[in-house]
Amino acid sequence: NIDNFIMEWIEIDLSGTNTTKGIYFKGTNDDNIIRNNIIHSRTGNPTTKPIFGIHVLGSTSASSDTVSILNNIIYDFRETQDDTASGINMNSWRGTLNIYNNTVHNIESEDSGSTKPASCFRFNGQANQVANVKNNIASLITASTAAEHRAYWDTGTGTSNVDYNLSDDTTNATYEAQGANSLKDKTLAQ
Repeated sequence: NIDNFIMEWIEIDLSGTNTTKGIYFKGTNDDNIIRNNIIHSRTGNPTTKPIFGIHVLGSTSASSDTVSILNNIIYDFRETQDDTASGINMNSWRGTLNIYNNTVHNIESEDSGSTKPASCFRFNGQANQVANVKNNIASLITASTAAEHRAYWDTGTGTSNVDYNLSDDTTNATYEAQGANSLKDKTLAQ
């Protein structure tokens, strides 16, 4: 638990590590900002747990707290055996969430049972969450089945303000960029 914290200008290279998360906050975290970071290269099956670029969990007392995730680049999160992978997972956060101007690329989840999603952005899993998700890019999503290719996974429990995002042509139609001003099914040059 930490308040009024800024994490910025850090490169987190997870290659060769056994950790499952690049950045992880838990509990009450009011007015925290995660910005201008590069988080990358978690490939393999480090444990029996999912892998995340950024993961924030909020306690029940965090409903008035705000976390902002701004201008980060997250890439090459590839879970190769029976687990999920996510670039930014804020699904359990209970307060206000601002996700602006992030790029998440090459998220892969391989599962022999075909039920483990690969997601770039996951949010809105709590009734009191307000998710503001704008100006983000989601690209190159791979999972065992096309239904699990999720660029913007709005789980629909709280309030979502989502627009001006981009999803590429590797995204399942259900999980494309939302909002009237978003770009969907775009082909990105490698």
